[in-house]
Formats: sequence, structure tokens, C-alpha cells
Amino acid sequence: MGALSSYGYLLPQTFDFPSSAVVLDVGCGVGAQLGEASGRLKIGVEPDVASANKSRERGFPVVRAYAEHLPFTDDTFDGIICKVVLCLTREDEVMREIARVLKRNGKCYLAFNGSGYYLRYLLLGSWKDRLYGLRTLINTWWWAMTHRRLPGFIGDTIYQSGRRLRAYFKSNGLQIVSERQKCFLGFPVFIYTEVISGNKTAARGESSVVYGAAPPQYQV
Repeated sequence: MGALSSYGYLLPQTFDFPSSAVVLDVGCGVGAQLGEASGRLKIGVEPDVASANKSRERGFPVVRAYAEHLPFTDDTFDGIICKVVLCLTREDEVMREIARVLKRNGKCYLAFNGSGYYLRYLLLGSWKDRLYGLRTLINTWWWAMTHRRLPGFIGDTIYQSGRRLRAYFKSNGLQIVSERQKCFLGFPVFIYTEVISGNKTAARGESSVVYGAAPPQYQV
């Protein structure tokens, strides 16, 4: 990728769970994070057939499903990993599902693409890269205002912002333990966050986000 290589913006992230933990990787891909994580039982969720098969070949049980609809009962997992997945999803629904299946006091390691990731494409890339960066930025702004994506491939990707993420955490009873990021021109490229599950019932009662009602207005 040349000038658009993101390696300089990566930060180390470990997945430290108790040895007895049951762990879920949401969007596990080929199982790289599952291989790095500690825990007694490590399970993946992955919609892509080829990636799911490669993860199974590494010895991990994988369920083919989408992050917005995790096929598990409430309070199933001691720990969850979700790394650079929300950009391709309806992010609020994914965070609600993660909180639902995570046990109280369970730990979740998250990583996100921030606006700086796509700003680099817009400013430094080829014309195709610039188009990709521009449409992602526009799609995210549209999502933040309307809670809808633009149609077709134009609306396939959004970036995550600290403000929206903190709103999702609060509404789902997730408490931030740590947050790290590296920036391009002051805008985060990658956002690394560790959260723990707290009082979900109280958080949902206090939340101003009402699902099934008028689309909430999230800040970009």
C-alpha cells in the first residue's frame, strides 16, 4: 500500500482473560486473535465461509453469524474480542449484542477504525483510495444524522468516533477501563478500548437511546 500502510499507527493489544474463561471473538476472521487470547474455551463468530473454515482448521469452533445477531443466550461469555469489525456493521446493534452476551464483570477488548484512517485515504491515496475515503466519511456523517446507511457499496463502511462509542458503552452498561489511539492530523486512525460489563439493567433504564423509536442522533 506504500504511503497508506497503517503499520505505523498500530498499537500492541493483548487479550488477557482468566485461564477458566469462555471467550468469544466477534468477527474472528481466520482465528488470529483467538490464537493469541487466553481462556479455557475460545469460540468465533464469522459470516465469511472461507475465513470461518480457516479458523476451524486452527482448532477453534466457529459459528457462522452476523455481529448484529449473535446466536447465544444472555450472559454467556467471560470475555469478548471485537477487532476492526464495527466499521462494516450497524455499530449500535453490535455493541448491544456484545453487552447482552457478556457476563457481568466480563472483559471486552475492542479495536476500531477512526476517522483518521479514512482521511489518510482521502488525502494520500490514488483516485480510487480517495473515493473510498470520501464515501466512507460521507456515509458516516449520514449514519450519524439519520441512523441509516447510504445505498449499495457507497454505504458499506463507516468509521467509529469516541463520542458515539461512549454513548453505546453507557447505554449498555459497559465501563471503560482504558482507551488508546494514534492519530493522523489529530484524527484517530485506530482506537483501542478495553471495557468491562457493569449494571446493564440500570444503564438501559437511564439510556436516552430508545430502540424501535425515532432514529437517535449520534454525534460524529
